[in-house]
Amino acid sequence: MHVTSENGMLLYRLITVYADTYGHLYFITGLILFVLQGIQIHLLVNQFEVLYKPSFLPWLMYIVLMGSVPGLLMFSPALLANSFLLLMFDRIFRIYKCDNAQGYHFEAAAMLSLAVCIYLPAASFLLLLIASILILHPFDWRNWVSAFLGFCAPVYLLAVILFLNDRIAMMMTEKFLSGYQ
Repeated sequence: MHVTSENGMLLYRLITVYADTYGHLYFITGLILFVLQGIQIHLLVNQFEVLYKPSFLPWLMYIVLMGSVPGLLMFSPALLANSFLLLMFDRIFRIYKCDNAQGYHFEAAAMLSLAVCIYLPAASFLLLLIASILILHPFDWRNWVSAFLGFCAPVYLLAVILFLNDRIAMMMTEKFLSGYQ
């Protein structure tokens, strides 16, 4: 069973070094992530009152739509990045009710950066993060700086970890954008 993906970014490839050896473990991990993401969607919708009243409908729709495509049930970069994107949405929803939201801006940008380090197409959510900063609060330069630092922090930490393990050349010489060039 071959579970590594050509679309995965550097962080995903570091996580799945032993994916071919333990293929069934990665299928079970993907299934667990799938169910936990459904639960997180349910909690987000009910906690922040996205619908008129509490409902299991978003969880059901997520399970049905994602379950209808068997490839999405496997552990993949998109599934792993989706976990971080859901955490980003949680932080964005929290920004709405918070007066001093620099911490939430930092956390939302950090979650987005982790998602991008795993799966490059998640970078399209950067527009959503920028729109949420513009719409949910009046302009404050500290919100923008905290979001920028939050986006840079995971990339910097990944580079430091690779440098300390003497694998920084992996980041520089390997096809960093495999499949997207």
